[in-house]
Amino acid sequence: GPAERGALLRDLLGEAGVDGSGVEPLLVAATDGYSHAGIQREVLAARRHALLDRGNALDQLAASLLLREQPAGPARDELWRIAVEDMGMSRRRLAHDLGLTHPTISAGVQRARERRDRNTEST
Repeated sequence: GPAERGALLRDLLGEAGVDGSGVEPLLVAATDGYSHAGIQREVLAARRHALLDRGNALDQLAASLLLREQPAGPARDELWRIAVEDMGMSRRRLAHDLGLTHPTISAGVQRARERRDRNTEST
């Protein structure tokens, strides 16, 4: 589940000397359905790309997971909401990077926000 993926991501990123706490919700949401080995592969690939590009492994991982094709639905909407609202990514930039329109991103973010608000009200 999400707690286990979060712990695994923290461990793997910690081994790389990277603090992923700021984007952990995004990474957890983006790895929904991934196996332990799949998450490990993504983190290792991000570390390799960061070394080759002299970049940041966390940025590489977040970009790789975020820009991966996601099936339409609540998980994708929540991923976009986290990127926009929690990480401060602009809707236009996200739309450009994903090859979508910014109204599509805005609608997904709005659906995720409404879903979250309904869940908060019911608890």
